Amino acid sequence: MSASTREQAIVDASARLVSVVRVVENFRDAVAVRAGFADTDFKALARVSDAGQLTPKDLSLSLDITTGAVTAISDRLVTSGHLERVPNPEDRRSLLLRATPRGRAVIESGKEGFHDAITEALSTASLPELRQFITLLEKTTESLSAVTSK
Repeated sequence: MSASTREQAIVDASARLVSVVRVVENFRDAVAVRAGFADTDFKALARVSDAGQLTPKDLSLSLDITTGAVTAISDRLVTSGHLERVPNPEDRRSLLLRATPRGRAVIESGKEGFHDAITEALSTASLPELRQFITLLEKTTESLSAVTSK
């Protein structure tokens, strides 16, 4: 493969990856709408569910929103029965947010649909192709993580 062909293939692969990210965002948004959630509320529920539990401060940092916004979001999610507030055993002045079984069920149902679509898309790939794909995804994840941690 010539240098220009390789460079163009990298540009093409990058463009395809951006497209995948957009489709994943659209998928998440559609799951949120179907479940009756505002976008940020759904993201908050997903982050808490995936983490097991988070302090409101950690959630605010994870979503890049204010702690005041987290209070409003968590109030809505607690009222709707998707989150609960529990005492923080490591800090009596703090509390933890934890997804309820109802909240986890919403997130898991969205993940099932996502995993089903990915499984269908990858089902025709050979084992060596899947291993190469995994390696490329890992390298991409590491590269993006390095950029965002600077």
